[in-house]
Order: sequence, then structure tokens, then C-alpha cells
Amino acid sequence: MSREVFKQSIGYPLEVVAEIKPEQWDQHAIGNWTVRHLVGHSSRSLGRLEEHAAASPVEPTGVDVTTSSDDRGFAAAKALGDDPLGALKTLADRVLPFVDGLPQDYMLDLPQGKHPVDDFMPSRIQEVTVHAMDIAAALGSDIKPPVECLRHSLYFHADRAIERNLAVELVLALTG
Repeated sequence: MSREVFKQSIGYPLEVVAEIKPEQWDQHAIGNWTVRHLVGHSSRSLGRLEEHAAASPVEPTGVDVTTSSDDRGFAAAKALGDDPLGALKTLADRVLPFVDGLPQDYMLDLPQGKHPVDDFMPSRIQEVTVHAMDIAAALGSDIKPPVECLRHSLYFHADRAIERNLAVELVLALTG
């Protein structure tokens, strides 16, 4: 199920980025990032499964993973070139069949150790979904993510809250 939702999650930023008008690329998005920087950062989220697979240990964007998040976002934005939507589509066209081809018991090489690909999938779904939501918010777009992407994102964050003993705080935040 997570792989199907991952496919949906990749479709969401493509839909949002397709709405970006030429004059919006350099507008402020979040922190010190423009829309282009945020899209670049988001592009990294699309390729993380590929990056962590032993068959392809190099990050697809060519960005050094030891740099700061801002620096990686700036470099990824530059790597998008003159056709950011085309670059995202190319990445999606490469990543989706790659993920489909990984066996369920495939072990990814993550900084915290080896993990089964399907255990890592929820983190990718929430990352891609949240970044696309950030882009949509920066644009003033009303495009909403697929419901299953939101469901997986909420489950992911609920599990992290439980692991960090913050479940009470999360429930209170959600319920006001």
C-alpha cells in the first residue's frame, strides 16, 4: 500500500509545480528560500529512496549531503536548470520504476543503518507531501494533497510523537 501512496505523493508536487508562473519562481517561500529553492529542496525528497539504495549510492541531484539544509536546497534549486517542472518529471519518471523494481525485503543503506525499503516509505510520503504543501502555500494555491498522502503523513508523525514521548502534546495540538 505504501508504494501506491508514494506514487500518489509524487504526483502531488508535479501538479503544484505545474501551476508556478514565471514571475513566481523568485518570490519568497519559507525562511530565506524562494519558491525555486523550495522546489529544489522538494526534488531531493523525491529521490531519497534512489539515493539510499545500494544500487545507486549517489544522490540523484548531485548535492553533497554533508552541507546544510539551506545549502542543499540552494544547490538543488540550481540543479533544476531552466525547466524545473521538466527536471521534476524526469526525476519522477526515473524514481517510480526504480522503486517498483525494489523487492519488498530490499535493505536501504541509511545513515542510521540498514532498513527495509517499505519501512522507509512512510517517511518519503510525508516528506514529499509536506514539501508540496509548502510550495502550494507559498503560491497561494488551493491544490490539496491526496487524502491517502495526508493519512500516511499523519500516521508517520503520530508514530514519531509516540517514539519521542510527545503523543499527549500532539493530541492536544491537534484538538486545540
